[in-house]
Amino acid sequence: MSGPEREVASAGSPPAVIHVPHASTIIPTEVRHQFVLSDAELSAEGRLMTDHLTDELFAMPSKMATTIRFPVSRLVVDPERFESDSRERMTAHGMGGVYERTAGQRPLRRALSAEERGQLIERWYRPHHAALPAAVSTALTTRGVCLVIDAHSFPSVVLPYEEDQRSDRPDICIGTALVHPFVLQTRRSSCGHRPRAGAESKSGVV
Repeated sequence: MSGPEREVASAGSPPAVIHVPHASTIIPTEVRHQFVLSDAELSAEGRLMTDHLTDELFAMPSKMATTIRFPVSRLVVDPERFESDSRERMTAHGMGGVYERTAGQRPLRRALSAEERGQLIERWYRPHHAALPAAVSTALTTRGVCLVIDAHSFPSVVLPYEEDQRSDRPDICIGTALVHPFVLQTRRSSCGHRPRAGAESKSGVV
């Protein structure tokens, strides 16, 4: 569980990459002591913050797409945040690369030393951000094209940490990623609501 989970066709490279960053609910036993929540509270927080079943909803045969899954819960490390807190705007809410606060803005874990934070980044974040652009590069090299799908879900009710507190949430939404100007930009989702900002990968390939 020290690196990203990857499914890829044995012969050649498929022309698409499915990125599944938030489907896992796993919190390794060796980091459990960092969290100040009770087991029941931590389980509830995991249920709230997990993009449930996105690994199944976006499942594709390996001959069609390479799937890169983050192997642990985003409560351990969030692969869709910038590694440096100075670059990540969600750090203001205690939810940078290594979360300090819950969705309800309660303390999530004890204060970590720089060494402890670095260990989390080194073990899970960096291998994932090496695997993702590598899969894209392989597809580009062998196929000349690569479709990247960043797989997410979001709750129907606004959570306290979210910057956009409006309640008119779409059922299905195409996200935008202004950090990557070559990604398809859309002014509205397919159901007539504003797009949800969030389809962004900090490895710079989505």
